[in-house]
Amino acid sequence: MEKIKIEKAFSYAFWGMLLLIFNININGINILPGFIGYIMLLMTLDTFVAKRKELIDTLCIACIGINALDWINNIFNLLGDGLISVLFNYLARFAAIAFMVLYLTEVIRFLREDMNYDEEGAKLQSYRDILFIGELIALLPLGVITLIVVVVCLIVLIMICVLFYQIKKRVTEELRNGEY
Repeated sequence: MEKIKIEKAFSYAFWGMLLLIFNININGINILPGFIGYIMLLMTLDTFVAKRKELIDTLCIACIGINALDWINNIFNLLGDGLISVLFNYLARFAAIAFMVLYLTEVIRFLREDMNYDEEGAKLQSYRDILFIGELIALLPLGVITLIVVVVCLIVLIMICVLFYQIKKRVTEELRNGEY
């Protein structure tokens, strides 16, 4: 596979993850909606995903749709604050967790099998496992514990972004040195 394509994929993965992490609101409107982050991750799937591609594509597109609807709902308050809104939020969280676990699993496989980046693959596997357990715990109403777990998940997501950036830099350096 072309290193330039890999470099671009890790760049998109980095920026896509950042857009999923940070929410900047102006007058109650998120100017960096999460669905843009999912679109950027969708653009990396051809590079990273070898197995379960249809499932991961479908989950990513579902996350884009759910996040776009959530963004619209936050602007116009279409669902209100009732049970439908709560169920919609849980649906969004479950879809995001399922997508992220499958996506990161495929990136781990890609790093280890296609690029021989075993150390980076091992780091990402640890981050994925912590994130998965943390996200499941964060679904539970456990008060302060939930808040602590959410902060840990945020830190892990930032660590994943840093790792993607480091991998992109490594691939860029390999391109400069003529290591194709």
